[in-house]
Amino acid sequence: FPYTTLFRSVVARLQLKPQREAFTKTVTKRLRPKHAAWTRLALPLAAALALFAGIGWWATQDRALARVAASVDVTWATGTGPSIGEALAEESSLSIEAGLLELTLADRGHVVLEGPATLTMHGKKEFTLPRGRAVFYVTPKGHGLTVHTPHGTAIDLGTSFALEVDPATCELHILDGSVAFESSAGSRSTLRAGEAVRAT
Repeated sequence: FPYTTLFRSVVARLQLKPQREAFTKTVTKRLRPKHAAWTRLALPLAAALALFAGIGWWATQDRALARVAASVDVTWATGTGPSIGEALAEESSLSIEAGLLELTLADRGHVVLEGPATLTMHGKKEFTLPRGRAVFYVTPKGHGLTVHTPHGTAIDLGTSFALEVDPATCELHILDGSVAFESSAGSRSTLRAGEAVRAT
């Protein structure tokens, strides 16, 4: 399975530490057994989030909208992209075809993208994810963070969550805390740790 290879690559490059391994195991346990297929997707992303967090904490006092904190085997859709540490302005759009990319959101949290993916930042707490996979870790100061997709909108209520978006569907999985989800059809639900929803 390709995500096993991806996970091993991240571990090899960034030297997984015991406490971060424990974090990954905790995330995995929170996922319900019926979401075992997603566990294979969430594990490398959650592991990357934990791994990258140690690199990105320096940005917690940063006033920039966001900064690129770390990357692993990233291929940019445009050929080149922002460098590590570079500040990102409002309406910045990041598009990668492969690899893992972490952004620090100052004191509001972190985001890890797995390519192929595209993420646009409209403001401190508003994003659009038209395609790809992303894990969001949101601090108390980031509560209310909103992620729009073609199939619905996720609104943070204090949590860590993962999104997978493709042209046909959007899947939202809650790793910790809770998230409100508004589908493009107009329905609204609140999900808690271990729960998931799919919208078309």
